[in-house]
Amino acid sequence: MNRNIGDHPIYHKFQDEESLKTSMSINSMKLLNAGISSKEHFHMTFKDLNVTVNGKNILHNVSGEILPGEVLAIMGPSGAGKSTLLNLLVGRKTKGIFLNSGSIEINGKSASKLLRRKIGYVMQEDIFFGHLTVRQSLEFIGKIRLPEDMKWSQKKALVDIVIENLGLSKCENTEMGGGLFARGCSGGEKKRCSIGVELISNPACIVMDEPTTGLDSSSAFSLINTLKALAKQQNRAICMTIHQPSSQVFHMFDKLLLLCNGKVAFYGKTSEVLLFFESIGMPSHLNWNPADFLMEQLSTDKDLQNKVVQSFENYKRENLKKDEENYSKPEEEDHPDSYINFVAEINEDTDHNKKTIDGNKDLKNSDESLSSKKWPSGFCTQVTALCQRSFIEAKSEIWDKLSFIQVIFVAIIAGLVWFNTPYTEASISDRQGVIFFALMYIFMRQMMHSIMTFPAENKVIAKERSSGMYRLSAYFTAKNIVDLPIMLIPQVILYTTIYWSAGLNRSPVFLLGIFTVILTTALSQSVGLVIGGSIKDFKKTLVVAVIFNLSNLLLGGFYNKRLPPWLIWSKYISTYTYIYNIFLRIEFEYAKEEFKCSTISEFRECRNSNRTHITGPELMAYLKPIDLDIMQSVFVIVGLSIFLRMLFYFVLKYLNKAK
Repeated sequence: MNRNIGDHPIYHKFQDEESLKTSMSINSMKLLNAGISSKEHFHMTFKDLNVTVNGKNILHNVSGEILPGEVLAIMGPSGAGKSTLLNLLVGRKTKGIFLNSGSIEINGKSASKLLRRKIGYVMQEDIFFGHLTVRQSLEFIGKIRLPEDMKWSQKKALVDIVIENLGLSKCENTEMGGGLFARGCSGGEKKRCSIGVELISNPACIVMDEPTTGLDSSSAFSLINTLKALAKQQNRAICMTIHQPSSQVFHMFDKLLLLCNGKVAFYGKTSEVLLFFESIGMPSHLNWNPADFLMEQLSTDKDLQNKVVQSFENYKRENLKKDEENYSKPEEEDHPDSYINFVAEINEDTDHNKKTIDGNKDLKNSDESLSSKKWPSGFCTQVTALCQRSFIEAKSEIWDKLSFIQVIFVAIIAGLVWFNTPYTEASISDRQGVIFFALMYIFMRQMMHSIMTFPAENKVIAKERSSGMYRLSAYFTAKNIVDLPIMLIPQVILYTTIYWSAGLNRSPVFLLGIFTVILTTALSQSVGLVIGGSIKDFKKTLVVAVIFNLSNLLLGGFYNKRLPPWLIWSKYISTYTYIYNIFLRIEFEYAKEEFKCSTISEFRECRNSNRTHITGPELMAYLKPIDLDIMQSVFVIVGLSIFLRMLFYFVLKYLNKAK
């Protein structure tokens, strides 16, 4: 349920953005000083988790807790189960993962929809739209994740504070970048921006998957230092998986959960892990990086690994009684030091022992399973914000210099080749050729653009939908509103240049041709989105696209006018056929000028009379690819476009599910 501005934690003390800005010390990192009140602690406990992935046991009796004001690091060799545990804790649906037994609780209650509302999840890969700046990316999040009744000036003020406190002021107007040729923010800046995306919604807990991957030691230290400040000064719970941090970074963690082959090798204060290993006869050298030492010990033979795990089990049993005596609830004590302070209990009922993440009601986070109350912003607000972002990104993609140079170059070459085509029988094939070339280029250009750009866009959409940022229907609506008008501009420029250079039908019917270009662009975009969205492998996507285009070319009515009787039906499955039919009828049925007959004519009207010219409508009896008039062809194209758009929606909904 949306809260009033006054009820929002951020504004407990401050009623306007100016007082909010001036009352917070940037140097002290008090980003959201009132963000988590003393009554709103976050305390997650997970106890005796046993998990299988595709039938293989991955986690064995893993227990621990995530407390406010602390940074918990989950470490272990590759394949130890770190990512599986993280996905389980944040409730991300992952195919094949089964929770066989164990429990996860937040503030003493079974983890459910609270996972979405209280936890901010930062993925290992920093996924953004490359042409949006840091500020634009964060302002978009503010528009859709902050309460509907919050003024834009207040949302913008909050974004300003996030930018300042995460050290992003110098790059706030820099594009995010990405791809082979798009330069932009550095890896460290992108990671901070990813954290900012989650901070804007004011989560009680931030969970991160290997945040220092790809960063140099200086950037990694700076990032963890920022996270440490967020935990201590804002009383947030921070949890992250990390592979092999530097010595400086390692000692910044409050708690350490060490995994080995899916089992707990150590859980407790980071300062005590080396003492534990020393107590079992595995001392570390003074000058060694503790993280390197731990990874080396846990990556050796299985006997040594089993020794560590068993030794920790013994250690845990010896200290369990003491832990229970010292236990206090999170409301009474923020930082209990005991090993296990669990509210959770295992469900002993065997009927509920086997649960899958995909089907578990507590962890289910699909669009249908959550009520409309889960959306902080309304449908119209989401569509507006998505339209604004799509416009910026699509404009940069479509209107870049290289794209326009390509369009102008092709238009000029085609215009020169078919320049001022005369109205003669010999030039009829030239008119057919320029028409078919124009429709082919317009169709293929738009289809391939959709296929090439959608996979990168889909990564961002999947990430945002998995965080519950907006409705799928809002994204679908915004994409249909924004993309087509922007993409039409270069298409119309191309068609107009070729049309008048080639001397095609010089009459107001030209506007009907523009309308057909709009239909062609919409249809080709729909085809590209369906292909790009339904096939995950990019190479396979290109193969399907090539086969589709070649089939369209061969069956479109230009290259083959005399199909075998048993294959005549095939021309009706080519999208080119209907578009080509409209363009031909525009050119010939509405032609004011007549075509001069050749000395030896192939048309009966020229041979069997004293006529020297043949009209356009008479030519259509020979040239038409199908027996459909313009309006009928328009209905077919519109129907195909609508069908493919709806198919694209279901592709997004079922083949690209939010995790």
